[in-house]
Amino acid sequence: MISNIRLYWSDGRGADLQHYAALAYGIAVLEYAISPEHLVMWALWYHGYPNPFFVNPLVGTLWWPSIIALTVIWIVVVVMGFRKCGWPALILLISIPWGLRLFMSLDLLAASCLFLKECL
Repeated sequence: MISNIRLYWSDGRGADLQHYAALAYGIAVLEYAISPEHLVMWALWYHGYPNPFFVNPLVGTLWWPSIIALTVIWIVVVVMGFRKCGWPALILLISIPWGLRLFMSLDLLAASCLFLKECL
């Protein structure tokens, strides 16, 4: 077992797996940070300043393309990680709840309430 792990790292696949993991988890953290319920938390953190998330309608229209782009990029990174690194890339799937925020129905409901001012 130890020799298989050493062989995996000496082939360079271990370092590649680290890079793909950093990308996948970084994208997932970014998606988590810009989800609607956390935008409210960011607004509370910067109290005393006008909140552009609620005042500016441009931010509401930019949220949808950005979350779609981040989701697609996350999927591409995970698929590339599997193709390059093999089965040990299963560790990338731990970030599914955060990397696929677009498909979480509560996020869609929260986004419609936050940006469109219409709750379903």
